[in-house]
Amino acid sequence: MEEEINKKVEENIKSLLASGQLFPKTVLNMLADFHSNPQTKKAIHH
Repeated sequence: MEEEINKKVEENIKSLLASGQLFPKTVLNMLADFHSNPQTKKAIHH
């Protein structure tokens, strides 16, 4: 369940980036927060 959510979040970030609605710096900050969360880290690096 959690992994599916993480995939959706990453897909959303990528699609926003592709459509130019997010600045890369914002995305990098989001991903940094995302990866520093122990639960998401565990789910991503399985």
